[in-house]
Amino acid sequence: MYAVAGLALPVPATVAVNFFGALATLEGLRPFLLGSAAPRAVVVSSMAALHPVDDELVALLENRDEAAALARAEVLAKSPETLGSLIYSSSKKALSRWVRRQAPAVEWAGASIPLNAVGPGIIVTPMTADMIATEEQTAALLELVPMPLNGVAQPEAVANLLAWLGSVENTHLCGQVIYVDGGSDVVIRGDSVW
Repeated sequence: MYAVAGLALPVPATVAVNFFGALATLEGLRPFLLGSAAPRAVVVSSMAALHPVDDELVALLENRDEAAALARAEVLAKSPETLGSLIYSSSKKALSRWVRRQAPAVEWAGASIPLNAVGPGIIVTPMTADMIATEEQTAALLELVPMPLNGVAQPEAVANLLAWLGSVENTHLCGQVIYVDGGSDVVIRGDSVW
């Protein structure tokens, strides 16, 4: 099962789709995975989870308070300081944390269902088309999302990993957020994860 829908707009709907929609898909379809010979669950997060977030919004998402989270996102969307830029990163950070926390649980690992996520960098998709329409826009975006290995990626870079994560070959990967980001994670976090 793949939960891949997402929005990158500075509006509350981004929270509804990226976090609550992903969880509804994963949790709603999990019972069907129990009857599968090789159940797998994969969600698409983002390397934006490594960017600054709104701690209040992340906490509301982690508490699964949808009404309050949407209200907070509305405040952020109207904020002249951030112009809603923290909504996307906050939704993806909360989603990544959810995967890490739920993957080893009895409902997932305990039921032999590997649950993992991918964290793409900038990928050529309809969602990013306007952001990378010109060389100048692409260069500006790569300042925020450094991708020293081959720059902006084609969808196949993520699709191949998604296919493997959802395949029978994936028997033991549990709760990982694997960044397919041309090195953004390395540039942003360095060795701080160790």
